[in-house]
Amino acid sequence: MNDKIKLLFEEVLKIEDKNELIKIYKQFIENMELLLNSENSEKIPRRNTLATESEIIDSKELKGDFKALEAQYTPIFSTDVTNFVFVNSREEMAEEFDKKLSQTVRFDTNIKILEKAVLLKNFISIGSCNTLMNVFLQVANSDNLNNENILDGMSELMKVWGGQPLSFRISKSNVMLPEESNTPSEIAFYKLEKKHLVFKTLAEELGTVFKSFYNYDKNNSELLSVSLSLRYLVPNQGGNPIHIDAWNDSMIKDGYIYTNQQFSLFLSAKEEEEFVVFGENNQKTVQQGNGSLMGFNPTQKHHHPDGHGSWILIIEVILKTKI
Repeated sequence: MNDKIKLLFEEVLKIEDKNELIKIYKQFIENMELLLNSENSEKIPRRNTLATESEIIDSKELKGDFKALEAQYTPIFSTDVTNFVFVNSREEMAEEFDKKLSQTVRFDTNIKILEKAVLLKNFISIGSCNTLMNVFLQVANSDNLNNENILDGMSELMKVWGGQPLSFRISKSNVMLPEESNTPSEIAFYKLEKKHLVFKTLAEELGTVFKSFYNYDKNNSELLSVSLSLRYLVPNQGGNPIHIDAWNDSMIKDGYIYTNQQFSLFLSAKEEEEFVVFGENNQKTVQQGNGSLMGFNPTQKHHHPDGHGSWILIIEVILKTKI
């Protein structure tokens, strides 16, 4: 690494004021293009920016600077999105999803719920995957992500996005429980929809799509929330035994049933990465490939990808139904 750049990073890490830190990041990114055009550009580390994806953003009229954590946003799910930026909303996807939905009873109330795993292979485009990842990684020095000490390598991202290093253990009831660890199998970045405009936009699109998938207007239900967490699967440390996330998929409170549905979206996953959900009669659904979406019930047995330095977006959808 160039000595001046190294010194800059060392000084930046000492700064605690968030606004000042953002100004420095912005200035650094603006100067990077000039540096990369110099004679010694091959010796200067690149940062992941929106340079290669600006056309996608501009074509969708999504304007403005993309600075991580500059403001908080609250997704509004009551208004349907009409022009999608990221999601490939197609009728065949809705039809495939509908095949796996069940009309079932929770607390003496009929609800629609995803009880079997569903795989939508091209839920978003590769360009959308790259855009989301570039927004997330724009504050990171790409060299650091290859650091032998994963916590040191992820330090910038964890500070800016509030990441947690996690390992997992299985309870006696076969439920997987996360806990913070110095030797993590995953780095988790929670509630991205409240931290950046791009992820807010994605969450609102997902709200519209899932409402249509679950036929909400016909089901006396409303979408309560869509929460996004990005997981980095530590190479040779990821993967978990077959487990469930919860014994119950629904709970009752104040005259409503709240139902949890889980989705896995591959944003930057190696070819060998697999997410497996197990069904009845030894059947299993296997997720592979960037842009693919796996939906499943948290009570279903499954195991996480093995971990090859991949990035997986975990989507938690809470459905609300009046009793």
